[in-house]
Amino acid sequence: MAKERKSALNLIIQREFEKRLITVTNLLCTSQEFIRQKLQDTSVVSLRDVERCLTFFVWISNHFYKQTPISEQIQRSLIVSVGLCYYFRLNKDDRIQYSSAIKIENTTFKNILYEEVDRLCKTFSYPPGTLFFSIYLTPKNDVCCKVIVIGEPGTSKTLSLEILRHNLSESNIEEFQAKLNERNFKLKVKPLHLVSFQCTQDSKPFGIIERWKQATDFLKDPVIWPVLLLDEIGLAERSKHSPLKVLHHLLERPQIAFVGLSNWSLDAAKMNRVIIHQIPSIAPTDLENIAKKMYQDKRKNSTSTKISTSEHDIELLVDVFKELFTTKTMDFLTFGETNYLGTRDFYALIRHSLGTGQNPCQSFEGVMRNLGGYKGKEYQDALTNYLQKRSGLRKEQVLEKMNCWEALQCVKANLNDVHCRHCLLICENQYSWQLLLDHNILSHHDVTFLFESRFPADLIASTNSDHLQKVSNCMEAGKKVLLFNLKSIHECLYDMLNQRYQINRQGYCLYQLFLKRIIYAYIHICLFTYIQVKIFVECLWRVTVETALSRMHFDALL
Repeated sequence: MAKERKSALNLIIQREFEKRLITVTNLLCTSQEFIRQKLQDTSVVSLRDVERCLTFFVWISNHFYKQTPISEQIQRSLIVSVGLCYYFRLNKDDRIQYSSAIKIENTTFKNILYEEVDRLCKTFSYPPGTLFFSIYLTPKNDVCCKVIVIGEPGTSKTLSLEILRHNLSESNIEEFQAKLNERNFKLKVKPLHLVSFQCTQDSKPFGIIERWKQATDFLKDPVIWPVLLLDEIGLAERSKHSPLKVLHHLLERPQIAFVGLSNWSLDAAKMNRVIIHQIPSIAPTDLENIAKKMYQDKRKNSTSTKISTSEHDIELLVDVFKELFTTKTMDFLTFGETNYLGTRDFYALIRHSLGTGQNPCQSFEGVMRNLGGYKGKEYQDALTNYLQKRSGLRKEQVLEKMNCWEALQCVKANLNDVHCRHCLLICENQYSWQLLLDHNILSHHDVTFLFESRFPADLIASTNSDHLQKVSNCMEAGKKVLLFNLKSIHECLYDMLNQRYQINRQGYCLYQLFLKRIIYAYIHICLFTYIQVKIFVECLWRVTVETALSRMHFDALL
């Protein structure tokens, strides 16, 4: 009897799939053609996308929606698969057009897709106010996911991976598994082990191959799920050593999951081998929503009954930032981008206002420290006009308040504020750092100065290792560091410059310093191995990076 029921069920499922076969075929053809028209390089789309979409479709059908009717199960699995492989690789405007082009019977493509994304996101725990986007990384060897996430700086690409790592850590995996079961995700997950590689413009194939092998070695442990992360993979594409070519064969049938994070698109040879997830640029309305959410979270979590910053104050800061965001500055500052400001400046501006409770009309400290650093005349005139228009003050009053926060005052406040970002000084001459000593902002006994040197003895690889060791010692001791034109180690300190620290159970800040360890073989050949070093960070520690204005164009990291 059980055999007969199983045979009958198989016939029903087969009929449903056959009825949907034409729909699936048409949907994939429409998607392929739409992506070819919208993307600049048509070779980015290939039959690999069709194969990935169908693989996801089968996998999702087998693991999700078990309690739903077969027709709905097929429909939802198809929508999620197409969304992952096609929809999320588009920008905001193209996504709207794609949703209209997709014809699915009796349903709205976008509504169902985001309903499923929200359902999955609710299984994760993350800090209040975090903007969260979904990355599907299936822990199955037959569907090992390959994803490259593309987004502008400040769109929380790395934060999202950190949230994923935290929820799938060994200590939190049981809680996460319980949440999946509650929401009918019939999926057995393993603790995630993230193997990171910090890409730079000097990356070499050997480094990526070594980290890939390290990640695959963890497959020997059946209870963990290894994932290789290439952070700032776009920088590696600019390396003269062409390190990303090794990914062509590594990504064909990988046994591990792979994630790449980049600020810009890569070439077609890499992108058609992976799933592309493009984070749309933050629009002005998004800035308003982010600021309001930060304000609401501050009110909710504040110990006092009332916070001094009002919603009107936040709106004023948002308006000033939006106006400045479109102001043109020097073309060569960041690879031809004409916008000097980024979303991190906006977040810091709002955090400063909420943290200090200062009225932005009474004190321009937050504005000048986070938005006033560029001294170009056009930019400063625009900043003055916007502050005058939004604050209602006379121009003389605005200039007086702005002059209270000149560059040296802002640097001093930055170094004394334990909650602020590190400091970047763009100087017109080679000796501007001396001003910090002359005005008692820095003192010789409390600062370590590290300078670029072109002497032959200082150009060897061990010099960079010495510099990094000095930086790590200062991080643990809470001693300030000034780096002058040390581009050679900036990329090793990428996470540090972003203040991407972890808090351990004892409440200490930890920093994962990623560097190359030099090994001298007995035949005097210099070999490199990539390691991560855990460093305890003293909360008062600060670094000041100083670079010449003429060199900003050549430093992608800054």
